[in-house]
Amino acid sequence: MPRRKTRAAAPTRKSPRSASSRSNPSPKACCPCSTAWKPGLKIDNASAEQLREGTEATLRQLLSVLERNKVVEVNPAPGARFDPAQQQAISMVPAQQDAGTVVMVLQKGYTIAERVLRPALVTVAQ
Repeated sequence: MPRRKTRAAAPTRKSPRSASSRSNPSPKACCPCSTAWKPGLKIDNASAEQLREGTEATLRQLLSVLERNKVVEVNPAPGARFDPAQQQAISMVPAQQDAGTVVMVLQKGYTIAERVLRPALVTVAQ
C-alpha cells in the first residue's frame, strides 16, 4: 500500500483588521458614556447644577471617544465656500456675502477617517 501524504497544519494567524474596520468606532468604546448617564438619572432630588455637571462630564467623555476614533466635526464658518463633499445645502437665501458661501449651519456634520458620516446641513448665499 502506498504511503499516504499528510499535510502539516498551516500556522494560524490573526487576520489583520481592514483599514475601514480600524477607523470605525468600537461599540465597546461608547459603553462608558452610556454607563455614566444612568446613575445621574436615578437621582430624584438632583439640583440643576448637579445635572449640568454630570452631563458636561459625560459629554467630555463622549467627545474623547469620538476623537480617539477619528470622528471629526464638520462645522463650516459663515462665509466659507460651500463644499458639496461635506455639506448639504438645505436652501439658498439672499445674503450680503459672496454667492456660494455658507450663510448658516443648521446641523453639524461628521466625518470618520475622511469619510462623511453625516453632511453638515447649511443654507447657502444666492
